[in-house]
Amino acid sequence: MIWFLCGTATAASYRHLLFAKYDWSANKGFYLTLENDGPAAGALDPSTLYLILGVADGSHWRYIKTKPAWTMERAYNVKAVIKPGYAELYLDNTLIQRSYGGYTSSPGPLVAGWSDLWSFDPSTYYVRQSLAEAVAPDASVLFDLSVESTRNEQLFMFNRQSRKRVSWLVPDAQTQTLSATFSLHQFSNPRLSDPFVDTYGQCRYASWPAKVAVDADLITDKTAEETQLAEWGLRANVDNYGGYTDLGWKETGTLYFRVVKRDGYWWMISPSGNPMFYTGVCDAPAATWEKTPVSDRFSIFESLPSQTGTTASAWGTDVWGDGTGTRYVAPQAANLVRKYGTAWESQATNSATLRVKTLGFSGMAKWCGFYPGMPTLQVLGRSGVPVVSRHPDVFDLTVRNTFRQVLYNQINPHKTDPMIVGWSLGSEIDEIFTGTEIREVLAKNSSVAAKKALSDYALSALYDGNLSALATAWRIAASNIQDVYNSSPNPSDADVEALRQYYADAYYRYVYETIKSIDPNHLYIAAYIVPGWWENENDWRLIGKWCDVIGYDFYNHDFEDNRLARLIRETDKPVLCGEFSFPALYRGTRGFGAYQSWANDDAESGDLYTAYCEAGAANPYCVGVCWFQYRDQPITGRGPGRGTELVYGENYAFGIVDITDRIKWDLATRMRQTNLGITAYRQARSDSRIPLSRAVGALRYAGGLWITTDSAFRNLDVYNTGSSVNRIDMVDAIALAKRGL
Repeated sequence: MIWFLCGTATAASYRHLLFAKYDWSANKGFYLTLENDGPAAGALDPSTLYLILGVADGSHWRYIKTKPAWTMERAYNVKAVIKPGYAELYLDNTLIQRSYGGYTSSPGPLVAGWSDLWSFDPSTYYVRQSLAEAVAPDASVLFDLSVESTRNEQLFMFNRQSRKRVSWLVPDAQTQTLSATFSLHQFSNPRLSDPFVDTYGQCRYASWPAKVAVDADLITDKTAEETQLAEWGLRANVDNYGGYTDLGWKETGTLYFRVVKRDGYWWMISPSGNPMFYTGVCDAPAATWEKTPVSDRFSIFESLPSQTGTTASAWGTDVWGDGTGTRYVAPQAANLVRKYGTAWESQATNSATLRVKTLGFSGMAKWCGFYPGMPTLQVLGRSGVPVVSRHPDVFDLTVRNTFRQVLYNQINPHKTDPMIVGWSLGSEIDEIFTGTEIREVLAKNSSVAAKKALSDYALSALYDGNLSALATAWRIAASNIQDVYNSSPNPSDADVEALRQYYADAYYRYVYETIKSIDPNHLYIAAYIVPGWWENENDWRLIGKWCDVIGYDFYNHDFEDNRLARLIRETDKPVLCGEFSFPALYRGTRGFGAYQSWANDDAESGDLYTAYCEAGAANPYCVGVCWFQYRDQPITGRGPGRGTELVYGENYAFGIVDITDRIKWDLATRMRQTNLGITAYRQARSDSRIPLSRAVGALRYAGGLWITTDSAFRNLDVYNTGSSVNRIDMVDAIALAKRGL
């Protein structure tokens, strides 16, 4: 009956985490959940719903579970007690079970009212959680769910989550008591609530002070915005490319962006030679993107832009390559016409560039076009290049020539443009090689160059030329290498991983060298890898080998986690975060979805932006960070999908501006304040570190440290103080001295 399109699956899952603080793979932490698993066909109903307490001791998980005969709209009280030697689960003050065993805590926040994206399949019911309280001897928290739990049913149709989080550091030896109150409610027929979306693209069942009610609201806002932006004005201490002119130093201008290392810090250098910490905005101006699918569900919209005339460009068919004839529309187009008239597309572009500049950003970022006077990060595509599985066969000369021509056609018209910060090819998982892909290549016929290259490599590098050993290991009959080419081998996972890395290395090398041969002046930023969304950590190392700057996307409340910090130090190259964001959830009151790095409101989004930028600017390797994205996504989702569900795909409030083209001032004001000072902030952090050569003398004097070799001098940072390789913070120096290292 209800809910999000989640794609084809062999089973469905909907889990509402009443409480959770866990690391599943590490066997640490706990979760208290309403868990429902069933067949993929149809929406899940309460008949298969369990209440489960999971507790881990560092080695394994143990569970207490119950499946009562649930009653709709009745309040249930749940309590979980976690002690060092056992755990208990209570339902309505009745003990369900006691489970004996240890407990090991996990890092990360305590969350409530949460569903992971992988366990958010359609259901016929929703959960109203009205209480979430955690108590320990030295800590307690009572989550405020008053707004989330009293939302109307239609808002639950858009988003069933509440999403709360807090830092929760309780020793394993202390007792933790988790209390939750919830009720279950049956969804009614959504067609009874049509239309869900008003003429401005907003939820009809939501209310907030600044919600647009009439066209005049847009004009009034436009006038107020023009006044505010004029009052702020543009930055005066930067060159034409965003480089800072008042830091007291500069490099030689080369007419192109580049990176340099100075006093242990990597810096982005403008074409004029001035330093900067690059801050960018993705996907601007987004006048006709992102689009939402409308086929088979026109009834949920109060009105849509016309499919002909002025707003015809707002429409598209199969924009994700669906192949279903699905019609899509960008609902913001109608609002842009109301504000700017028939020249709405060009005016939206002008407005976006002025906003980005006035808010202190260095320029545009990923998924933007070329705009006069605006630096930009450009993502190249490889459409038209044949693939052998997921990627082109770079061992095939014909494919290589085609690949080069496709890249040349995109780069050559712009290779002397000083506003391009750098090129990249593809993004995120699309540029990661998988083990499955390697097996698919090996299953091809003997004419495929990649299969031959992988077979040759395996024979020479993995089996030292021993054909018999290879044949045995791959379970084939082969008396010569041609027999291997002709076979359908079944190599071990270890061999597949070795071949995967070999293919990936050859591919990344080809891409880097080819792009640099076409355009040696611009940076190559590869390949916006997402930490964890890969086969393993070697993907970071493989990509980092063939680039000028490692580009990565990292949606997280913190700038880095331990793994990312370690990999950045290990590769010892400049890095640039191509996408991060903190989309506001508005406590579930506006119809947006709950993203993994959400904020409660626009003000918190801005505060989190500041913290993320400052952490990036303090990192010696990071040369910039880019916000995703300029405009909110439609509340009905950007697709792909077709049908009568309310949401298809992402529907997050990522934007600096909303669907009605109005600036979110609580976010934008904080962004501007941060952007204007972030390069000076980085300079101050760099200046706060003393040269390592001076620190060594202090260390020797204070702690008896005796560094007698060049190697020991260079590797002082192995003590994991957080210092860069050739500079050290005075606090670190003192700490090391006290330890006598």
